[in-house]
Amino acid sequence: MSTPGGRRRRALPCVRRGRAGRRGSPRSRIAPHKAGLGTSAYVSLTIEQNSWRAVSARLRETPYVENFALVGGDYDVLALVRTPDNATLRHVVLELIQDIPGIRATRTWLVFEEARGAGAG
Repeated sequence: MSTPGGRRRRALPCVRRGRAGRRGSPRSRIAPHKAGLGTSAYVSLTIEQNSWRAVSARLRETPYVENFALVGGDYDVLALVRTPDNATLRHVVLELIQDIPGIRATRTWLVFEEARGAGAG
């Protein structure tokens, strides 16, 4: 792959080998605490009606938000946040997430232990 100036760009090693995102790739096996992310929490969000697109766009840009989903039930969005420590988690939830226009309320659950299920595959 080359740039308009003729310089060659290099893909990440996992992309060059076609292994990005595949089960068993090195990226999918790293435990969060070993990557320096020792605090994990699920954060539920209650959002204003018709604000999903704007909230979703901002959550995609928010550091430490690993993934999030629009859900049905008592809350509208469920996000998994992984941070280095509790102080950073506090900053992310109270200053970054709660500052997003369209978010009416949040509730945070700390994760004490995680396990993977068998999955579909």
